[in-house]
Amino acid sequence: MQFKIAGSALAAAVSRLVSVIEAKSTPRHVPKDKFIRIDGHKDSIRLSAFSPVMEAQIVLNWVTPTEPFQVGVSYDLFASVAKALPDGEVSFKVKGSTAELKSASSTFKLALIEDPEIFPDRDLPGRLYGAADVPALIAGLSHVAFCTNKEGLQPYHRLISVDGGSFAATDGMRLSVVPNKSFKCPGSMLLTADTCARISAFFAGVSGEGGVGSDEEQRELVVMCAGHYVALRLAQDKDAKFPNFRSLMPVGAAPAKLLPRKETIAALRRIMVVLNEGGIPQVTVKLLQQAVALKCANSTGSVGEESLTVEGDAIGEFVLNGTFFLQALQNFETETVTFQYRGPNAPLLLTDGESKHVFQRIPQSDS
Repeated sequence: MQFKIAGSALAAAVSRLVSVIEAKSTPRHVPKDKFIRIDGHKDSIRLSAFSPVMEAQIVLNWVTPTEPFQVGVSYDLFASVAKALPDGEVSFKVKGSTAELKSASSTFKLALIEDPEIFPDRDLPGRLYGAADVPALIAGLSHVAFCTNKEGLQPYHRLISVDGGSFAATDGMRLSVVPNKSFKCPGSMLLTADTCARISAFFAGVSGEGGVGSDEEQRELVVMCAGHYVALRLAQDKDAKFPNFRSLMPVGAAPAKLLPRKETIAALRRIMVVLNEGGIPQVTVKLLQQAVALKCANSTGSVGEESLTVEGDAIGEFVLNGTFFLQALQNFETETVTFQYRGPNAPLLLTDGESKHVFQRIPQSDS
């Protein structure tokens, strides 16, 4: 049982698989969490990795046929060896209880797991999928993930909501909503922010024909793109209570300012250097006739100020968390963003026309 494959392709595939595996072992983890399964087929191999929240598979094609086989190897050792092999073609041969990897003058012999049947034998490539723009899916999840909080008071503070219309996340102080143009979502589902980060790492740089499939019975979502497959466990019932975020979104026209995005980011970074470490990074924002004035002050009385010339009819003053403000601006891609102001007691809305970020102000400093 042997095959040959490009070393760079093998190293890249193993590296992606390792990104979905839990880095730290806990007593509740079963042995399958520490191995990569290798399935040999007539004209391809399938590499699989597992964690408590997801399963990933990568299909690699090569020109050397092989007899069907299935073995398991330690994921961390396999990743280290694949990375250490010299550039060029790699020969993979199963001999008894070891797997021999050879490239140029380097040879490695890895001990195999004795019982590969501990792995669930699922054929993700054999599933039925609906069309999906996977890079857009990853971008949408990443765009709202900064609004989650693992230490939040509510379970939904660490979750991302996905439905046919939007991606959404909130930590109780801010809300981010992005249109879902990547796939037709059957109903609504919840993913943890950690799971979404692992998806992003797994599919980074992957492009091509994509698709999604759901398995309501097992409560999972399967995403595929260019021979890469990942099955994600959805949030359990006890966590699956996300607020009706659409009812929290300001609607209709409102006085607004058109902010130059990059210039506003640069201005915030400059004035926030005066702030004390450890406290809430408060930024006072004044919406003037033809300008926006930004101000920071620390406990010793040191002050940082900036003024930007802008267009718009909104007039008002309020205090924001400067870090939240920066993160929201950085998650847009447009040259300008619109800052809507509806009065001293209403939430603030930052939008590019499609994506939206809603802020709660720091109440003790409101004017």
